[in-house]
Amino acid sequence: MAKTIINKKGRRVFADNPNNLFYRWVAKKKYGDDWREDFEIHHIDGDKLHDDDSNLIQMNRKDHYNLHQHENKQELLSSLIIVLSVSYFIALVAFGVLLPSLNQAGLNIMRGAVMLILITALELRYGIIGKVIRRPNERMFKEEIEKK
Repeated sequence: MAKTIINKKGRRVFADNPNNLFYRWVAKKKYGDDWREDFEIHHIDGDKLHDDDSNLIQMNRKDHYNLHQHENKQELLSSLIIVLSVSYFIALVAFGVLLPSLNQAGLNIMRGAVMLILITALELRYGIIGKVIRRPNERMFKEEIEKK
């Protein structure tokens, strides 16, 4: 096999022809007669260096764009949840310090709820829970696209 390198955009390319993207070559081999030059290739797990054929699907430009728009909205929502949770937690701590007469049990329950929301948001964004939840959806999406 020819030597590959990583280009400035973070994509694997052939060293002797930097315009030839490795993942497109892999996808062409995978799809064979079903290869569509006008389609784009999507990395299912989002890792643009994971060029294994099981991680690549071809899709039309509109579906590919819509998929990434959906992913961007999920990331934005997750970030917003994290920021709001941290802000709310800081406010609760401040209320606890400033208003010691506030029912301590109720305050602790509210702090616990905020921490649970924050941990869940962080896990969904960066951690193992997100990977477990997204995996089945990726497989279903891949199967749905391949049926078309």
